[in-house]
Amino acid sequence: MGKKEEEVEAVQPVFDTQGAAALRAARAKTEKKDETQIELKLSHDNGYDPVPERFFDGSVQDLYNSETQHMEMLNMRICELPDLSPLGGGVKTVNLRQNFLLNLKGLEALVNLERIDLYLNAIEEIPDFSPWTKLTWLDLSFNQIRKLSNFESATHLKELYLVNNKIRKIENVNHLVNLDQIEFGGNRIRKIENLDGMRLEKLWLGKNKIRKLENLSTLSNLKLLSLQSNRIEVIENLDSLPQLEELYLSHNGIKRISGIEKNVNLRVLDIAANFVEKLENLNSLKNLEELWLNDNKIDSWAGLNCITSNKIHTIYLERNPISQTSMYRQRLISAFPTLRQLDASTLQARMQIKNNADEDVD
Repeated sequence: MGKKEEEVEAVQPVFDTQGAAALRAARAKTEKKDETQIELKLSHDNGYDPVPERFFDGSVQDLYNSETQHMEMLNMRICELPDLSPLGGGVKTVNLRQNFLLNLKGLEALVNLERIDLYLNAIEEIPDFSPWTKLTWLDLSFNQIRKLSNFESATHLKELYLVNNKIRKIENVNHLVNLDQIEFGGNRIRKIENLDGMRLEKLWLGKNKIRKLENLSTLSNLKLLSLQSNRIEVIENLDSLPQLEELYLSHNGIKRISGIEKNVNLRVLDIAANFVEKLENLNSLKNLEELWLNDNKIDSWAGLNCITSNKIHTIYLERNPISQTSMYRQRLISAFPTLRQLDASTLQARMQIKNNADEDVD
């Protein structure tokens, strides 16, 4: 057995018992160039993925669309970028999803980039973004990032996505005053902090380990706040968010509907899959359109009249004790003439009436 085969044999796959054989077979093909001119490489033979990395060895001009000014390298399994200098400053957007990139070495040749998609790569440290002064959109989701850093020059960013990394702390982003939205879902964050001075309109923090709603008082432009699947027990500290329109708090430990009386612009309120026992404190929400309270512990009609919005078109109360009472659907349909969606069922007759009315207006 040769030395290379011994190395592969020594690294047993974690999930796939046939992985070693698959890797040996892939390695045997490295002597031949395939039709797409991509050269195979096996440095990521760690047992997690039997598909080998590759080097791109074709013409980068074939990756570039001059009309859209876009470069496409989706799912090429490359571990490093080819020489992109022939493309110069013409490229404005690049898709590098589903590769094995550890860094962005070579991408600095594309100085006019406005959009970089790095979803699902192998990046552990956020690179320095100083070469791309026009960057407005960045997706670093599904990588191996543990710390937020190197955003000093990315001051034109408007959207930043960092879903499913290993980030433990929000830091080094509050100077990004042009950000409209930031997505931290699926990380290891325990506290909302270090967002002072930002002009965010959307903040996504779902599936973290956050226990308390706090440090949001300076986010006066915020329209959407998502904290689904955290460890929150009390709705609080939202008084200073006058423009808040959408609040997502499903799958937490909330026992009472409270703390939202001053958020009069709320259109969507999602407190599904919590421990709420009664309807209350919704009187001031005159603009409410969607109310999600399914999978709670509501067992009484008391408080139904606190839903005072005449714009509400969607209510979810299924899998509460109250949903097992007689005349459940009829009572809600009668109480809310604007209702068009009740639990998982659309109210077809009302939808038709509304559509006919819209046609008459046209």
